[in-house]
Amino acid sequence: MGVMPEAGFVVRDGGRWWSAPVPGSSPAPWDLEGLLAAVGGAQDRPIAAARGVSSSPLGDLEVLLPVWAWVGRIVPGGVELEGAGGGRLLLTGEDLVVLDVLDPGGTAEEVVGRAQRAGVADAGSRLASLTHEGLVRRLPEGTDVPVPSAPAVAAAAADPGPFHDGSSGPSFAAPAPRPGAASDPGATDGRVPVHAVWQERVGPVLALGMLTAAARAWDGGALAGRYLIGRPETAEACLASLADGTGPAVLLCSNYVWSLEDNLDLARRAKALRPELVVIHGGPSTPSYDGDARAFLSAHGDVAHVLVRGEGEVTLCRLLEALTTSLPALDGDRLRSIPGLIFRDPVDGAVVRTAEPERVADLDALPSPYLTGEFDHIDPSAWLFAVSIETNRGCPYGCSFCDWGSATLSRLRKFGVDRVLAELRWVADRGIAGVQLCDANFGILARDVDIAAGLADISRGRGAPRIVAFTPPKNTTRHITKIFDAVLDAGLLVSTAISLQTIDEATLDAVDRSNISTDLYLALAADLRRRGLPLTGDLLIGLPGQTYDSYRADLQFFLDHQISPRSWSLRALPNAPLNDPGYRARFGIETGADRIITATSTMSHEDRRRMLTLRKMQVIADQYGVLIHVLRFLQWDHGVAATAVLDHLLDVVAGSPDRFPLLSWVFAYFDLHATVPVGWGAFYDEVGRLLEEDFGLDPGASDVATVLAVQRALMPAPQRNFPDTVTLAHDYVAYHRDATAGLFATGHASGPDRPLRSHPQAELTVTGDPLHLCSGGLRFAGDSRDEAMLGQFWLGVGSSHELLSPLTRVAPATRDLELAAAGDRAAAGTPVRVRATIG
Repeated sequence: MGVMPEAGFVVRDGGRWWSAPVPGSSPAPWDLEGLLAAVGGAQDRPIAAARGVSSSPLGDLEVLLPVWAWVGRIVPGGVELEGAGGGRLLLTGEDLVVLDVLDPGGTAEEVVGRAQRAGVADAGSRLASLTHEGLVRRLPEGTDVPVPSAPAVAAAAADPGPFHDGSSGPSFAAPAPRPGAASDPGATDGRVPVHAVWQERVGPVLALGMLTAAARAWDGGALAGRYLIGRPETAEACLASLADGTGPAVLLCSNYVWSLEDNLDLARRAKALRPELVVIHGGPSTPSYDGDARAFLSAHGDVAHVLVRGEGEVTLCRLLEALTTSLPALDGDRLRSIPGLIFRDPVDGAVVRTAEPERVADLDALPSPYLTGEFDHIDPSAWLFAVSIETNRGCPYGCSFCDWGSATLSRLRKFGVDRVLAELRWVADRGIAGVQLCDANFGILARDVDIAAGLADISRGRGAPRIVAFTPPKNTTRHITKIFDAVLDAGLLVSTAISLQTIDEATLDAVDRSNISTDLYLALAADLRRRGLPLTGDLLIGLPGQTYDSYRADLQFFLDHQISPRSWSLRALPNAPLNDPGYRARFGIETGADRIITATSTMSHEDRRRMLTLRKMQVIADQYGVLIHVLRFLQWDHGVAATAVLDHLLDVVAGSPDRFPLLSWVFAYFDLHATVPVGWGAFYDEVGRLLEEDFGLDPGASDVATVLAVQRALMPAPQRNFPDTVTLAHDYVAYHRDATAGLFATGHASGPDRPLRSHPQAELTVTGDPLHLCSGGLRFAGDSRDEAMLGQFWLGVGSSHELLSPLTRVAPATRDLELAAAGDRAAAGTPVRVRATIG
């Protein structure tokens, strides 16, 4: 595989070698032969003798494992790293062979034997020295060798409608729930099977259960004479059932940004098995605008026969009634009489758009899929993230980028409190850890406090759920404090978001948004902070009216107030006002893959690329703490805004990556390998040189040296022991507490009363590593480089990079660790932090 370039780095992670040069951004797999060629000329001498270290011999039955990851710099003679004591370490070719055969671990005797068979004569002494230097973990005799993890490279009408008993229309009278499978295979009685499919990588979908429950109960069960209405099922169960029968069938696809492509793929597979299949699409990602709907029918007409707009429960039932006499064909005349449809007329091929549908006025008339058995057959483990529960529908706001259930700018309609609490008890009885109250504005109604109190009582009494997620109202916090008190006092972990998105007035005007006042927003932040919740705020990249400078100002607002910003790439949601052709033309909106906005009249493609780069640098430097205290010190004592520092680094890394290669490496690769090259000492030495050359600060000055020492002390590294105390020239903890006192009082940023250099000498003690970062490292669930579906690296949920100290933003609690598996199964053991999200 050739020799690496001059600024070459090698990564050992997940049992593989990776080349990760600077400049560069995509590591490539590397074999041992190529690596040894790159370090040609290395002296194969005993590692301990070469370094003058004394290594205690290893017991033959001691269990040895590789540390989770390390990054070395290729230099003449070998690979350069820092040893356990911070000194320079040079790995020779034979050292690399020993480390190569170490994976996946084993007893010392086994590893030595492998290395000797690979030609390393002094394998025992080398292995002992590598262990002493922190590149090998030792476990007690008899410990089982863990299975190695995968490498890092690799979510209203006035008419009450037909759901009322005694009304002029069909009545709602739910038949008794049926236990057992999602649907009966074969349908030998001549009824047409109706299938509703959820994707296993997402989990069961509330909307599908609402649809099948409504259809089963419509007009006292009248549809059951013609249709075999299946309960929500997996794709494979649906396909197996279709393959086991013949004749017409109906497939219901509830489309979201994360499921649309999967649903289309499933529909094609299903159509191949059952050519007479009729496919009905609904949900937020089923297009409603005329042009988009026509394009969707043209592109997917073979598996998109009818599109449903708006709420689907009543529309689906009327649609199934209309299809009873024509399946597998569509009867255009009958379909024209049903509001809320788009379809292609079977006679002349014209696209037909029927009248706008009315909203269901009395939501309690709709049967609850949780209480009528629609999901009873599904194992609780299928809910990977949370069970979704609605307490109301509608949203009084009309932000142009939003399409909350196609119910923006509409009055609120409520489900009964008793029904909501019964559904929460259904969740608790199954031991499901997470619940999401999926209203647009939970907390906008006084009764929401009662729901929160009821949830708290259920959690206390039944031990579940233990995590609650909700989105509070956009511009009021009247009931939020009581809601937080209720759920937090019950021990629930909370993930919540009061959306801010931007503070730029021009952008707010362009997107028809009215934000919560800054004072209220910051007061809420202070309230959450005093409750010990880590704070995260949401921003959007690609808003009409947004510029690079306004995005940078938004980032700075969050950093000033120590609210960790999550920056999402904005999508033109199919049915949001932003996707209206006239609106798109007005703001010059361009979109790319996954409907992500790539340019506007105020944001060029290059501007957006720079925003994304700045976003990544902020995540690494601030969210994961790599430069967090350097940034704060520069801002507080030298008046250089944190985003100005990051903006400067962006230019340096892009234009002269070889000036500060370790910094360049971190900003290129940390999202894949969450560590630094060579070691933290070498890294912060380079940061000191940056401060000297580009900001005129003396890295040897007592205040600068204090900040760099604090940064190094707080970073996780293999083989660290705790408590670990460092002596500082100045009391950084007192300085930091002084600077952040206002954030706990009013939420407003203030800064320190006096500079760091005026504080006396003090000690900083890092007391522990409750998230096991030193031994296990930081792994990110999801694809760290997918702009469409942001993974754990971007969102920060479940990915703290902090050791325990007086400077820890929120101390990890034992309960957080207990909830790790429930909160994020995909993290494969990475502990989960549930954040209060106020952006």
